Amino acid sequence: MVSMTDTASGNVLRACREQAEQASMMDEHVSMDGEQEIGTAQLMRKIEDNRKSGQWRMESRQIRGVINLYYPVMGANNRMLAALNVTYIERIDKKVNLSLDEVQGIVQEVSARRAGLMGGTSFGA
Repeated sequence: MVSMTDTASGNVLRACREQAEQASMMDEHVSMDGEQEIGTAQLMRKIEDNRKSGQWRMESRQIRGVINLYYPVMGANNRMLAALNVTYIERIDKKVNLSLDEVQGIVQEVSARRAGLMGGTSFGA
C-alpha cells in the first residue's frame, strides 16, 4: 500500500478540494509503513504550485527516476470525477521517444477532452 501523501492521485484529490476539506484529509491521514514524512505546509505549497503552474507532475516518492504526471478530470459544477495518472520513465538508450513535456501535454489534453465529454472544463480553466 502507498500513502495518500506519497502519491500523485492523492495530490490531485486534495488539490480539487476546498482548503477546509484538504485540512480534514490531512487530519484523517494515517501514515503507512515506509512513507516519507512531509509537513502539511510543504504539501499544501506543492499543491498550490501545481495549481498555479498547471504542471501536474511529481517525482515518485517510492522509486528513483520515475516521474508521475497527473491531472484531474472535471465534470459539471467543477466537481472532480476522476484522476488521470501516467508514469514517465526516461530511456537512456538511443531510442528516440517523447520528452517529459510532450507526454505531459498529451496527458493534459486527454484530461481536458474527458472533462469536456462530462460537461466540465480543464482544471483551473
